[in-house]
Amino acid sequence: MSNKITLILVFLCTQFICSQTIRPEIQKLVDEIQKENIITSEFINYEGSKSLQFDRCFLFDSLVSKKETLELIKHKSSIIRSISFKKLCQIDSELAKKFLQNNLYDYETIRIKQGCIVSYIKVSDDFIKSFLYYSPKENYESNKEFFEKLKTQILLDSNCHLDYKSSLIRHLEINENNYELIRRLAIEGKEPDAIILIAKYKKQEDKSIIINCFGEEDIESYAIHAVKYFPDKDFFPYLIKVFKNEWKERYYSYPKWRNLYQSLAQYPDEIETLNIFNKTISARNKFRKRTLGKYLWIATTKYPNPKFEIYKSQIKIEEDKYLLQREMEID
Repeated sequence: MSNKITLILVFLCTQFICSQTIRPEIQKLVDEIQKENIITSEFINYEGSKSLQFDRCFLFDSLVSKKETLELIKHKSSIIRSISFKKLCQIDSELAKKFLQNNLYDYETIRIKQGCIVSYIKVSDDFIKSFLYYSPKENYESNKEFFEKLKTQILLDSNCHLDYKSSLIRHLEINENNYELIRRLAIEGKEPDAIILIAKYKKQEDKSIIINCFGEEDIESYAIHAVKYFPDKDFFPYLIKVFKNEWKERYYSYPKWRNLYQSLAQYPDEIETLNIFNKTISARNKFRKRTLGKYLWIATTKYPNPKFEIYKSQIKIEEDKYLLQREMEID
C-alpha cells in the first residue's frame, strides 16, 4: 500500500514540476492566444482595426524562453505549436531542423487572418514556412543543404500529404531525369499534380495512370486537365462520360468544367466534340448557357480551330475583361 502511495506522490510531484516549466505570465498569454484560435496580421478587417491577437503573439515571441518554447511546441493547440516553432527557428535552428524532420504529418489546420482575408494552412506546412523565413541568415548554407534533403524526403514519402509537397511536384521539370520520380508519385501516391505532369511525357505506357483517375471524385479533375497535354484517342470516351454526368448535376464544379472544355477542344475532328459545343450554346437555362458558354469561349480561344468558329461567334461574354483575362491565364 505504501508503495502505491509513494508512486502517486512521485507522479504528482512530477506533474507539478512540469507545470512550473511555463511561467504564469507566459501561461496567461498562451491561454489568451489559444482562446482566440487565430493568427492575424497587425491590422485586420475592412476598417483596419489593430489586432489584439497580433500583439499577444508578438509579446509571446518577445518573452518566451527556450525551455518554455520546447515545452509549448508540443501543445495541444495548433496555434501555440505554430508560434512556438517560429520562436525555435530563431533561437536554435539545429533543434528546429530535428523537430521539423520528425513532424511532417501534423495536418491540423491553423486559421490565419490577413486584413479581411481568412485562410487556412496545415501545421506542418506552416512549420516549413517558418523555418525558411525565420532561421538566422548566417546559417543559410547548412540550412540549404538540410532543406534539399528534406525536399527529397517529402517527395518520396507517399504518406506525406502537405501543400508544400504539391508545390514541389508542380515545379518539377519535365525531363528524363525526373520521369521515374513523377511516375512513382502518380502511381503510388496518386498525387494530383503528378498526374498532370506524367501526361506531358505523352508515353503510351502511362495512359492507364490517367484512365484510372477518371471516376474518382477527388482526382478526376486532374485527369481531365492531364488530357490537354496528352490528347490520346483512348481518353476521349472518358471525357464524354464526364460531360454527360456533369450536365445532369445541379451544382457546378467550375475548375472541372473549365478543364473539360479545353480538353475537348483537343479533339476538333470528333463529331461528339462539336455536338457538345452545340449543346452548350443551345442550352435553355440562362445561367448554364452563360457560365458554360464562357468556358467554351475560353477553350476555343486558347485552342482555335476553324470548326469552332461557328460556336464561338454565338457566345456572348458578359464577364469583366480583367477577370476573363485572369481565367484565360489559368493553366
